Amino acid sequence: MPLKPVKAVIMDMITQESKEFQFNPTPINEEISVLYSEITSPGLAHPLFQYVRGEADIITFTIQLDDLGMYSGYTEEFLTFMERFKPEQTGRFKPPPPVIIAYGTLYRKGLITSMRLKRDRFDPTSLSTIRATLDISIKSLPDI
Repeated sequence: MPLKPVKAVIMDMITQESKEFQFNPTPINEEISVLYSEITSPGLAHPLFQYVRGEADIITFTIQLDDLGMYSGYTEEFLTFMERFKPEQTGRFKPPPPVIIAYGTLYRKGLITSMRLKRDRFDPTSLSTIRATLDISIKSLPDI
């Protein structure tokens, strides 16, 4: 079975398992934040600002999955892989693993803080998902 064209990779940093996916040219939003403390002083028309710290960069992007022709089962396989990044429902405290996402020339190490799944189409026989959209937000981790 031929593989899909590789455009991006997401990897579990703990197990080193990864999943390749075709990254369609959708927008990649990057939010870079800096925290300042506002200092007010009587008589000043404008407050002063004191730099406090940088904040974690946040990237958001969409992965579109579709089982077309020879790629039957790919969507369910990818969604099963992504389940590992959800918090466990066992009552134990075990955070989801950090990830590495690589796409084009961009590379990020971080934590998935949001993952919105929309299942768009189902196989009429098995009722498995054959088309889905994942909206993902990742907070970057520092390189230490």
